Amino acid sequence: MDADADDATPRTACRARCPMCGSAAEPVEVHGHVQCASCGVNIDPCCGGAPLDEAA
Repeated sequence: MDADADDATPRTACRARCPMCGSAAEPVEVHGHVQCASCGVNIDPCCGGAPLDEAA
């Protein structure tokens, strides 16, 4: 018998939710950043606060 079938709480309840719309949908990567699959808000910016590499 599948143990997951007995869980009262769906797996999506434990996922991180979008800060804008609250969706638990799996985020998608678009043009180097991660965004919500439902509303499209940018969840993880491209550089994510990385320091500037002036040697590049």
